[in-house]
Amino acid sequence: RFVAEVAPAPGDVVLIGCDRSAVGFAAEVEGSAVYPVTCAGNLHTSVVEYLVRSGAGGVLVVACPERDCWSREG
Repeated sequence: RFVAEVAPAPGDVVLIGCDRSAVGFAAEVEGSAVYPVTCAGNLHTSVVEYLVRSGAGGVLVVACPERDCWSREG
């Protein structure tokens, strides 16, 4: 659903990050699309694969620091 709503341009880097990460600061970076999630620990690997197969130039998952997750696993 995200790919259809945001429609990242071919080659754009998709930044996926939890609400408490620094991903929000990247919202204004040209050549990127931001996909906020509640917790990056809940992100299924198939989402990353789907985005790459859909033409994204790359996918960066931004999460909480190791062993200091706000919600789940980090």
